[in-house]
Amino acid sequence: MKFSWPPKARYLIAVLAGLCWAASFPKFNIAGLAWVAPGLMLFAAAGQAGRRAFRLGYAAGVAHYLASLYWLLHIPFPAGAVIGWLALSAYLALYPAVWVWLCWRLLPVAAVYDRRTTGADPIGTRGAPLQGVLAANGWQRAAWALLCAALWVAGEMIVSRFLSGFPWNLLGISQYRLLPLIQIASVTGVYGVSFLVVWFSVSLAIVLMRLAADSGKRWGLFAELRLALIGLVMVAMFGINKVLSRPASERAITLALVQPSIAQELIWDRREDSNRFNKIMRLSEAALAAKPDVLVWPEAALPDFTEDNFRAITNLVASHKVWMIFGAEDSERSADAETSEDHDFFNAAFLFDPKGNLAATYRKRQLVMFGEFVPLAGWMPFVRKLIPVPSDFTPGGRPAPFDLNELRARISVLICFEDVFPHVA
Repeated sequence: MKFSWPPKARYLIAVLAGLCWAASFPKFNIAGLAWVAPGLMLFAAAGQAGRRAFRLGYAAGVAHYLASLYWLLHIPFPAGAVIGWLALSAYLALYPAVWVWLCWRLLPVAAVYDRRTTGADPIGTRGAPLQGVLAANGWQRAAWALLCAALWVAGEMIVSRFLSGFPWNLLGISQYRLLPLIQIASVTGVYGVSFLVVWFSVSLAIVLMRLAADSGKRWGLFAELRLALIGLVMVAMFGINKVLSRPASERAITLALVQPSIAQELIWDRREDSNRFNKIMRLSEAALAAKPDVLVWPEAALPDFTEDNFRAITNLVASHKVWMIFGAEDSERSADAETSEDHDFFNAAFLFDPKGNLAATYRKRQLVMFGEFVPLAGWMPFVRKLIPVPSDFTPGGRPAPFDLNELRARISVLICFEDVFPHVA
């Protein structure tokens, strides 16, 4: 049986796989497509040599990231937004490309079978028989599916850390509404959920490849899924037990979350600072009528930490006797400062107690590249002319738990971009 399609058909399947991956996340939220996408990527590259497999994986990755990073186009700097959208998508697509290439490269049965029988390339080219998958026995195929899942997780761990990290849309996050399934994350983190999804998806792809090679075999081929299904059932049983045995809460803490709707262009307009501050104060007064325990403002809620603003906030907190968390810039003199003007600036969150006293400060550790700092700007100063980041923030050095003593609670904050980093969370 020749496993041969026109190149255009393969690329269409690869792009479809990438779009399925993107559609498994909001706004489409079709979580089931995540269980199809990785296997479909491998299916598109079935029987292809290294470079072709890499290109097909890259096509899937580009389709996924162009679709899922559309929000970058809303940044109020059109040229920079388009460049960032294209460049970031092109970079992140390398990870699924490497995954597809490695998966086929590390199918050892293919090389042994082909060299001993046909003398063909290890994985086969131009529609040659897909000897590796078809010649392997059931246990070898099962081991390959597990290896593919492990390689996917390794890629997610690398993309979460390399070059400061950008772990956008890790596959397991798409399953956030399946409570029994995601309880395994309490042990493995989101990576365990990704592993399960890819394991099942690759096992399903093996079924499709064997069906394409021999359409006479049908129901018997679904035995390829048995190990993955057993794993899913065990994880689901663990998760159901966790959900059903959830202890009753000893107390309730009420939060008031204040999120003003302010156009991005106005955030950069210093003339609008007083209007922004007045708006969030009015919203806070309305929220405090419900007598919450904690009032929370968003990142960068305070446009300018002036003495008048500080006094207004402390009066608000003390008069309502409420804990408060808000985000603003923080600064301190640089360790290597040569003049009194040399300061480090931080994107920070502050905790105030019900008396209006500053109780704790957290400084954001995971900064946004080209948003809060420009890498290599000292070596390439021209970059600052292309990207509207006049100066860099300094990353914070450590986590900072917020102790709300009277409420008997210890909490922590993640600022914006930090919440996509599993190891930071």
